[in-house]
Amino acid sequence: METEREERAVVQGLAQLQGVGLLRRVGTRYLLARSKRVMTGLIRQRGRKRIFFIPDREEDRQGAPIRVEAEDLLGAYDGDRVVASLRPRGVSPGQLARVEMILRRGRLVIVGRLHHRFTGFGPPWVESLDEKFGFEIDLEGSEGSTLPEGGIVTVEVTALPVAGRAPRGRVVEVLGDTSTAPGLDIEIVIRKHDLPHQFPTEVLAEAARVSPTVLEKDWQGRLDLRDLPTVTIDGETARDFDDAISLQPLDGGRFLLDVHIADVSWYVREGSALDAEAQVRGTSVYFPERAIPMLPEELSNGICSLRPRVDRLALTARMEITREGEVSDYQLRETVIRSQER
Repeated sequence: METEREERAVVQGLAQLQGVGLLRRVGTRYLLARSKRVMTGLIRQRGRKRIFFIPDREEDRQGAPIRVEAEDLLGAYDGDRVVASLRPRGVSPGQLARVEMILRRGRLVIVGRLHHRFTGFGPPWVESLDEKFGFEIDLEGSEGSTLPEGGIVTVEVTALPVAGRAPRGRVVEVLGDTSTAPGLDIEIVIRKHDLPHQFPTEVLAEAARVSPTVLEKDWQGRLDLRDLPTVTIDGETARDFDDAISLQPLDGGRFLLDVHIADVSWYVREGSALDAEAQVRGTSVYFPERAIPMLPEELSNGICSLRPRVDRLALTARMEITREGEVSDYQLRETVIRSQER
């Protein structure tokens, strides 16, 4: 009987995948349709309205991130693996997708405030502080019973809300009490807005494969400006160094001004895991005493940072400046540089 139910479930699943266009049937076999309109991938949610679909196939990740409207999620949450179809562009900017089927649930972790029931009956519950999951979460069994009222925790959701029943979860991290824990406000902001402060394994693996030094093969064909006196111009409190300048006098009171920016694109190739993660993050986030980088440290503070007295790949604007400060000529070049000082 169990085998029959399993067989029916498999047949129904195959039929559903065929119905949404991911599979095609050839005789008794099912083959991938390789449709450019239907694909598998992950849901990445950064807020109630900041929802993205990340395709599994590298060739499908080209261009701008694919957005998903909240009404097109079909009950999917952040981290779920789904089948999605691309919607007609219409008047919306960028590409939109609609979830057609949930293949596997991801690990959903929510930040919230813990409460005990005043009657003494029933498990503690967590008030969600995360706008992407607006439910009160019942904790499983005695989970959280020894934690203080009002404490800030992160909860892994183990059972999603169904037919009016509250979701259930378990505490995975205790962030502290708002009145005593230093830096807790930043931790709450990070988790409440789901700022990605940890890199996926595949992203860290790609970063680890990047050479910590510029290899000779990397700068072949680039303009070599390492002998020019060059200094970085990031502010005194900057945590990484992205910009540098060189200046040379020319005849007739003119100057050659080189403005360099670290060539991150050489290391973050389009369609890579690094590229997909950077697109989701969009930018680095700076707090007074902490930074959440857009790229792993091997890149953001390493090979893509224009540190003094080391070779770095750059993109350079070479501008000829008149005595009056007008740009009379310019060219853009891929270069290799060596900053002397901050």
